[in-house]
Amino acid sequence: MSVALRNLVLFFGSVTMMVVTSPWLSLYVLILIPAIVLPLVAFGRLVRRRSRTAQDTLADASAYAAELISAVRTLQAFTNERLADTRFSGAVERAYAAAIHSTRARAVLTAIIIFLASASVVFILYVGAQAVLTGT
Repeated sequence: MSVALRNLVLFFGSVTMMVVTSPWLSLYVLILIPAIVLPLVAFGRLVRRRSRTAQDTLADASAYAAELISAVRTLQAFTNERLADTRFSGAVERAYAAAIHSTRARAVLTAIIIFLASASVVFILYVGAQAVLTGT
């Protein structure tokens, strides 16, 4: 609770000082924050969906493997080892492909976050530096 209260006071104090120091630069920041956050939230949902799919396909492959192991004697009795191997290989490949898609989406999201955050800081610093140079 104390950490949250400290961060809340720090946030409001820094926003107040930012507005007092340069209202128009503060307006840039307030415009940039939603422009950065909203696309990230949307892309984050896509990443979450892909992660869930990867977990589901892995669970399916694991369940199929557990089923095959528990019924190995029946499987051998009907000489269906090759069919079971093919089905299990397909399930593992689907799980692997889903994991790759999930990891790629997470990597792209991380790259976008780093780029947007860095670009916004550089933009604000540039605009502020230009204001200092012109004396405004």
